[in-house]
Parts: sequence; structure tokens; C-alpha cells
Amino acid sequence: MTQSDGKILSVELASIISCGMLGVGMLTLPRTITDNINSPDGWIILIFNGIIIGLFLCLLVFLLKKHQVSDYYTYMEEAFGKWLSKILGFVIVIYFIGVASFEVLAMSEMVRFYLMENTPVEVVILSLILASVHLLTGKIKAIAKVCVFFLPLTVVIVLLIYLLSIRVVDLKNLQPVLGNGILPVIKGMGAGHLYFFGVELFIFLFGLVKKIRIK
Repeated sequence: MTQSDGKILSVELASIISCGMLGVGMLTLPRTITDNINSPDGWIILIFNGIIIGLFLCLLVFLLKKHQVSDYYTYMEEAFGKWLSKILGFVIVIYFIGVASFEVLAMSEMVRFYLMENTPVEVVILSLILASVHLLTGKIKAIAKVCVFFLPLTVVIVLLIYLLSIRVVDLKNLQPVLGNGILPVIKGMGAGHLYFFGVELFIFLFGLVKKIRIK
């Protein structure tokens, strides 16, 4: 089976979304949640957010299959009309430009902090942008192959870091559970959404998944 038709496999879709979610949020999230709720209950927020995102994806898959959505923008035009769909498309473009700008700036700061301290931030940002543009020239298939290649390496490195840090983990730091009540957890739910940036790509890539037919 080839991908000459521009389609991707389901495992490639999962890799793209996973790589989109594994970013700056994973490194900054603990401090962000702690600062927002001033409580050791940040792990509860992550669990709740994960459940909500999981249920949202299940509902999304059901709706996309039911309406047989193969192309998001074509479906938007059929549902909302020509002009309103263009306005919504423009809003989506602005959203992704904002997310990309935030990620590039944050990643450039981390690269300079850990690897190239004396390198001007402009050079690091330009390098990241040029690398992204070069990858985009290969369209979705090239992006999928890169994500499939790097995702296992990223997971192994993250797990290794966690294993090396397990000696300093003290479960007593999680106590008291809900010591300040449930209200801080509810207020901090929005702080955990940064970690799930990238899951929205599912809406745009679902129609590109290759349907495997078993004879």
C-alpha cells in the first residue's frame, strides 16, 4: 500500500497529534498550574482535562464519521455558506499563527538556555521558522514521516528523564488532597489546556486518514 494519494495512516495521524502536544507546555505546565491554583492539586486538573479531551475526541470521531467529513473547509462552506466559512477559516488561521508564534518564541528561549546561550534569539527563531517552512514543502506526508521518526525518540527521552527524577519524588507533596476545596481545581481547569495544544489538529487531519480495506 502506498501513500501516493496524499493520505496518511492512522498511526501517522496519532504521531502528528502527539508531537503537536509534546511541546513547551510539558515543561512549563507544572509551574503554570501551581501558580494559578496555589495548591498541590494540579494533578487532579490534568486528570480532569485528559478525561474531557478524551470524551471530546470520541464525540468528534462520531460526528465526523456520521457526516462523512473528508475536507474540513469544504464541509464548513456547505454548513455555513461561502462568506461565513471564509470568516471562520480566517479566525482559524489567526489562531494557529498565534499558537505557532508562542511555540517558536518559547522554544527559542529554551534552546538558548540549554544549548546556545550566546546565540542571538533572532537567529534561533529564524532557524526554527526556516526548518518548519522546509518541512511544509513536503506537505502532510513529509510531516507525518518526521513525526513517526521522532516520536519514539522523544518518548524514550521523556521516560528516561522521569526515571532519573523518581528518586526526588515524594508522594506526600500531593497532600492534602483538595485541602482548599474543589473551587481552586475548577478555577484552574483553564490553566491545564496549554498541555493539550495540538489536539485540535485532529479536526483538519481526520479526512486525510487512509482507510484500509481488508480483502
